[in-house]
Amino acid sequence: MSLTPSDDWQPLETFPTYLAAEIAAGVLRADSLPVRIESYGVVPGLEQGSRLLVPAALMHRARWLTAQARVSDSELDRLALEASPEP
Repeated sequence: MSLTPSDDWQPLETFPTYLAAEIAAGVLRADSLPVRIESYGVVPGLEQGSRLLVPAALMHRARWLTAQARVSDSELDRLALEASPEP
């Protein structure tokens, strides 16, 4: 699917920081989805959040990919509490 600059971009998710949005964007880029990140704030340099945008035509795929990439808190707890292998 070829995209043009006039394609309709929709917000997928809002993040508290640009870095968090960039990490999520990396998941989508790894699957060749185009992404844009918009940061906003009242004072330049004082970040107040960032939105991750994807083309409307690819929204369903982007949602599916981000859902697959999420790790639940219980999964993180389980991984952290597993016995590590002895050296």
